[in-house]
Amino acid sequence: PSLAAGDIIRLAGQGNAIAEFEAKTGVSVQNDLMAPFGSEIVLAVDGPMLPIPSWKLIVGVHDPARVVSTIERLVAAVNRDHPGAQIGFASETAGGRTYWIITNPKKLFEAHFTFDGGFMIAAPSRDLIERALQYQDTGYSLPRSQAFRDLLPRDGYTNFSGMTYYAVGSVIRPFAQQTLTPEQQKALAAA
Repeated sequence: PSLAAGDIIRLAGQGNAIAEFEAKTGVSVQNDLMAPFGSEIVLAVDGPMLPIPSWKLIVGVHDPARVVSTIERLVAAVNRDHPGAQIGFASETAGGRTYWIITNPKKLFEAHFTFDGGFMIAAPSRDLIERALQYQDTGYSLPRSQAFRDLLPRDGYTNFSGMTYYAVGSVIRPFAQQTLTPEQQKALAAA
């Protein structure tokens, strides 16, 4: 990621904007924002979209301490340059694990994160992170889901660098049960 960021900055010709950002925040885009991360990333929405989306972000991390330090400096810079923002950044320990929380006073956004096995796991609540860690511990994962595996190519070539998978039924089902007639629900189930 660090080398890719350097290439993108050079190709885009955004050196001045990047230099200004780095001077204001004290954060190096290439060394602080990109270097601590690996090349593996997963973003999942696993649950309801409303009122708060149940997203999870898992990113490979080589240097967790640098990630925390960089976020801390970015939050301080935002709070310094935008006094009304007052973004919060704190940590808490639960079950022998440290969690960090990014909040704002209006509760428009909240993110929790922790590190495990070379990855940063982030979500809008600690509960979602703990559930993701439990899934990992028990082997409950997307590649083991038969519904997912049924969608993979039959030729055996399942190595790919990116994909999108969306199980729309689990999102639509609660709305359908509340708004559709029994006949419409049967037709939807048969489709």
